[in-house]
Amino acid sequence: RSFKLSYYNEYKSYLSMSRWGVKDLALVMMVVLCGVTANNSYLTTYEGREARLVCSWSALGDRDLISGVQWFKGAKRLRSTNRIKFERSGLNFTLVIKEARAGDSARYRCAPKTVGKVDRVQDGAVVLTVREPQVPKPPATRNVSLYSGSYGVLRCNFSAAVQAYNLRMFWSRNGNRLQPAGDGMLKVNNKYNTRLKAFNEDGVDVLNITRVQSGIDGKYACVYKYPSGKSFSMNFNVSVIVPKTRDLVRNLTWSETNSQGSLLCNLTAINREIVKFHWEKDGKELKNNNKYLISETGSENKVKRITIKDLEIKDEGAYRCVASFGDYVAALRFNIKIEKDMKSVHFSPWTPFSVCDNQNMKHRFRTCIDEEVCLTKYGNTYEYDREKC
Repeated sequence: RSFKLSYYNEYKSYLSMSRWGVKDLALVMMVVLCGVTANNSYLTTYEGREARLVCSWSALGDRDLISGVQWFKGAKRLRSTNRIKFERSGLNFTLVIKEARAGDSARYRCAPKTVGKVDRVQDGAVVLTVREPQVPKPPATRNVSLYSGSYGVLRCNFSAAVQAYNLRMFWSRNGNRLQPAGDGMLKVNNKYNTRLKAFNEDGVDVLNITRVQSGIDGKYACVYKYPSGKSFSMNFNVSVIVPKTRDLVRNLTWSETNSQGSLLCNLTAINREIVKFHWEKDGKELKNNNKYLISETGSENKVKRITIKDLEIKDEGAYRCVASFGDYVAALRFNIKIEKDMKSVHFSPWTPFSVCDNQNMKHRFRTCIDEEVCLTKYGNTYEYDREKC
């Protein structure tokens, strides 16, 4: 009432100094009292989405008439937070609510702060309704069989809902969330060497399982959490198959006259990751030393070799290359027999080496004890040997 009277008295005094009439006064009062109101609107969105509430006074035309806007939810004035932001574009003012929740449903009032002509601009309002998205029915559980020592991959594609509702995702096993172990890895249990790596590939959530061992079986799930607390999951029944141990046997005969012998173990045909490998003789593990030279080559170092130097009778025995692929063990056994050097029986000992000749060579000889045997068995009755000085 005081608002109306103040303007009425102001314009009455102005009319006394002008030639305006009562009709003109009525027109002025209509403009003053009606003012300009922001567009009142309704907005419906879903939990987890971003809600953008807009109040616009674009009908004013003059951007400078409004210096800013205060937003209210009920009687409470809103402040900028991690979830609430304010934006302005000309005479359009936007309240941004990130990850909308059911509790955000309300009537929001936008109160403009004007420069002069306060009477011309009135408050606006936006009624926001935040609905709970419908959680789809989970697909049928998939059965996944993995071989011990091998690897496997689980994949979940729920990217459309993740983007639409800002869902949180995690992997679980037997209902328990898999905990991080650093470098993007997850751990099943401290007693297992199985490695789990979770990552997102073009919107698809992937769980990569390597070094599979028996005991990591169970119900795995990719779980997507909605803001309301509800969840959607895709489930996998993972079982581990442990193949029987393979132990192939080869029989080899070497002569004591050979300076050395080599054994080769090629594991490239087994498409699994080697967890542990070793050579052994008669059950005792062998190491690199003056007697044994152990090496590995080929793809993923799956070609294993051992060289036995200075062969002698005591080098006879059962040699095994043993590869562990988790619970699955592959082994190749070589039964080595060493034939005695009979020449040491049929020939006399070697003479000492001679002095070096002008070609920097030294020489030695040995003769046969039983010429008939030597001629029959070796085709000669003496042997000659030389080497560089």
